[in-house]
Amino acid sequence: QSTWGHKFWNVMGQGQSSVDTDSGSELTVEQLEQEIASHKDQDYCSIWTSSSRSKLLELEAEFFRKSCGVPFEQAVFGGLGTIIVNKDDPENENRPVLVLVHGYGVCNAMWVLMIDKLSKHFRVYLVELHGHGRSDRVTFPENISADEAEHRMAGFIERWRMDIGLEEPFMLLGHSLGGMVCWRYAAEYPERVSHLVMLSPVGLPSPPPNLDERFEKASWLWKWLINQWKKGTSPMDVIRSLGPFGLMLVRRVMRKRMSHYPESSAAHSLDSDMLCELIHQSWALPRSGEQAMNAMLHPGAFAKLPILPRVVQDSPPPLVPPPQVAISFIYGSPDYDWMTSEHGAEAARFLRSRPAQAYVSFNEVPLAGHMLAWDNPEALQELLIYEHVMVKSTNTK
Repeated sequence: QSTWGHKFWNVMGQGQSSVDTDSGSELTVEQLEQEIASHKDQDYCSIWTSSSRSKLLELEAEFFRKSCGVPFEQAVFGGLGTIIVNKDDPENENRPVLVLVHGYGVCNAMWVLMIDKLSKHFRVYLVELHGHGRSDRVTFPENISADEAEHRMAGFIERWRMDIGLEEPFMLLGHSLGGMVCWRYAAEYPERVSHLVMLSPVGLPSPPPNLDERFEKASWLWKWLINQWKKGTSPMDVIRSLGPFGLMLVRRVMRKRMSHYPESSAAHSLDSDMLCELIHQSWALPRSGEQAMNAMLHPGAFAKLPILPRVVQDSPPPLVPPPQVAISFIYGSPDYDWMTSEHGAEAARFLRSRPAQAYVSFNEVPLAGHMLAWDNPEALQELLIYEHVMVKSTNTK
């Protein structure tokens, strides 16, 4: 059933699809192409939320110009919002490709402190998942399964790759929920990925057996939020429903979150007002990929198809990338990162035991929480460069 947030959005005349997806059945390739084509070049202008894709484009450009020192090009490929970094650098032809995919609720702005240095070592592409940033707001079935949601999200990245014309295997980094999507992509399209980086990924452990009991002991507010999540309501739905007051809530939430970042966090150097406006514009556009993401996660950020059991059981593709894919697990410091790193360490141990397994590593970045790219971008960049060198040297042995 539709949630109150979804009903409200449809009443406002937004988020309508030209393809019937109510049944929840898997769409054909032709239907998916029709769905994507129906959203091409749409501005998604809304008077209620004072949002549009063109406004987001301008804000993003201003934010990147203010926060980084390298040229960049904004585009949309395969329906996904894209930033190509330092595109015209003549040295690019000798550099490997690095594709960065954000997590739940953020957008390409997440990588703004990373690209100056990384672009000297890689051809860098920033990619936004559906439902985030400037990506097309395609619709997903209301009752989509976790497996189908993962499959579709991975398929959209492959469509992006085809549209942008990347033929060589590339280094693929996914943060948080983006890590789950990139894991599935590397499992379904292993010939495309030379090195998978799981950056503080969500979805590794199985949910605790007493998860429902924990929810029963929660406050009335948490119970209400959990119930809304189970019905398919997302934080973005709340922002959309608030209309002109949505930006105020985004600012309040962001201030609260950033107050918990380490004092040394580079995020404190960013223009927080502009960042909040950027996130508000991204969240206020029509609902899309969060429908799939709600299908992938239980409340509490536990995966419905957890990754670690797949690894332990040595599941075949498309559930686990095959041994030829190098894999790095990177977390923040245990003092700051709420994503528990021990599950990544356990996954790395099991993966290393597979016959003919390529390079596998586990690392923690000091003075960094879950948002490593904002907290300690310098250390993270150095580690990514080192990991690439290690994978390359291993492959040449």
